[in-house]
Amino acid sequence: MLGDADHDDLREFTFADPVPMAVVSDAGAAGSNTAKELVPPITQYVHHPVPLPPPFAAPVVPRQVMLTKKEQKKLRRQRREEEQREKVDKIRLGLLPPDPPKVRLANMMRVLQNESVQDPTLLAAKVKAEVEARKRLHEETNQARALTPEQKREKKARKMMRDEAKGLHVAIFKCRDLAHPKARFKVVTNAQQLGLTGCATLYRNELHVVAVEGGARAVRHFKKLMLRRIKWASLDAENNEDVAMGDDDDDDDENETTAG
Repeated sequence: MLGDADHDDLREFTFADPVPMAVVSDAGAAGSNTAKELVPPITQYVHHPVPLPPPFAAPVVPRQVMLTKKEQKKLRRQRREEEQREKVDKIRLGLLPPDPPKVRLANMMRVLQNESVQDPTLLAAKVKAEVEARKRLHEETNQARALTPEQKREKKARKMMRDEAKGLHVAIFKCRDLAHPKARFKVVTNAQQLGLTGCATLYRNELHVVAVEGGARAVRHFKKLMLRRIKWASLDAENNEDVAMGDDDDDDDENETTAG
């Protein structure tokens, strides 16, 4: 139970004035004497602000669906079948002329029966000319669609920049021996082609370290070079053979000097 002292403490924290009440006039009352009603400030009604439109519309970027190789081939096959079906329908309706038959020497007798019987030599020459024309048209189309050397370089640079924009990766390799010119050439050339930056450290022919930095794809290719493509064991064997041959030459020179 609370004593008198406790009641005195609680009395100090009580509000002297009551909670203010909102005054609302009754507009339905007649005459100048309007009835007034006290409304508590906390009610069951909540005032929601009017939503304002944003100052600019955010662009809606559709998320690209990632497909596997099998799904991509399936979609490509379905699209080509649909295009071929539409083309056949247009040919049947007379909107497009029918494609000429692709006559080859293998099916010449079956496709052109009457003409092959009348003059087979002339027909064979005609078929060969058509085959060469189709082949030439195919090569010209591929050549027109191919990229120029400048466009290839620009495309490669864009791919490298896009790879680096995703994040930089660092790889450090401890090598057996970088004294062999083949190993140095492969390391330097591939690093330049992949757009990698880094350095190589040689310490008393005992510790050789190569550190590179670049995009994930470039670092992955360089890792395959260092761990798979370069045969360090064969390079060590070549170095040992070169050292042994050098020692033999020195011994021969010493023997010749002694004999002289």
